[in-house]
Amino acid sequence: TAVGHLDTLNGTPTANITGTDYTVAQLKTINDKIGGALVLENSGVNLSGTVAQFKSAFNETVTTHTGTITISDAGTTDITATDITAINTASTGSITVSNAIDINGSGSEVKAAFDAIDTNTGNATANITGTDYTVAHLKAINNKTTGSIVLADPSAALSGDSTDIAAAFDGTVTTHTGTVGITNNDYTLAELVVINNASTGTITLSTTDKDLSGSGADLAAALAGTINYTGNVTVSDSSYTVDQLKAINNGTSGTITLTNPNVNLSGEAADIVSAFAGSVTTHTGDITISDANTSDVNATDITTISTASTGNITVSHNIDINGSGSQVATAVGHLDTISGSPTANISGTDYTVTHLVTINGAITGAIVLENAGVALSGTVSQFKSAFAG
Repeated sequence: TAVGHLDTLNGTPTANITGTDYTVAQLKTINDKIGGALVLENSGVNLSGTVAQFKSAFNETVTTHTGTITISDAGTTDITATDITAINTASTGSITVSNAIDINGSGSEVKAAFDAIDTNTGNATANITGTDYTVAHLKAINNKTTGSIVLADPSAALSGDSTDIAAAFDGTVTTHTGTVGITNNDYTLAELVVINNASTGTITLSTTDKDLSGSGADLAAALAGTINYTGNVTVSDSSYTVDQLKAINNGTSGTITLTNPNVNLSGEAADIVSAFAGSVTTHTGDITISDANTSDVNATDITTISTASTGNITVSHNIDINGSGSQVATAVGHLDTISGSPTANISGTDYTVTHLVTINGAITGAIVLENAGVALSGTVSQFKSAFAG
């Protein structure tokens, strides 16, 4: 109150605060008015106020405060990270953030601010500017809050131990787009899942051939995107899908072991071929080729699927099977159940009566001969069957 009555101050008066009834607002008023030291006879008073008030209250030569600090700014208020560290320098008491403020600054600045906070009741959010953030920064911030972490520029290259990187991306973090380098050789499937889900950037493993085992869903998530993994994989569950096997196959050049090879699968022919590419345990479950009506399906894809699986193969729609006479005849011979009326498109000139008999006997849809002028030889019975339908 006294300094509020002073119109002109010559020199730098000091203030000696007695008792324990002072507030942040009062310290701010005094500090804003005088340029001299502010002495707190009792520095252990607990204080509550906004960051701006604390910054002004401690913005000169003030006795080090030892009481607790409660930062009461409303939720979503933008707070400069360095202001919180300045408060921490001025006070040795514990700091509590009571609302979901948004702490802004570089990776190192925001980390330092969260390090200074003892109790994050409001689960403050973080807005990290620039690209100088590191795995250590993100991990420390994530460990101190359940609030979201916004990366203003998500393209920074990150590198470190997989456990630390997974911890850095834990929680709600802006999707990272930069490269990720995993330097340890004992990474786990769960860690790769977290990292791959959190970043669209290229993942580079220092050790590429560590064996992995887990569900189809986890393995597919771990090996999605661009990753230089080459190890062997064991799919240990019985609910894997064509899409998951395709992603796993795209993600490794190692062998793929199906603990339960008798799972029934359904998908488009090209995807099933991709799912069984490479070295995969022979599949024994049923296969349903689900390409939509009129979809062009390569005859050789059906044959490839039959080679990879000993289960029954079903075609569920009116697909158009494409290939030479021998290729289409071989393909339809592998089909155990045909739903609908698939058609056949015979390319080239190498088809025979025998091929046409086999194809006509398997499908009820039209057979299109791209080159109808081929000379054919066979029995009357064969020609009758070849041109039926």
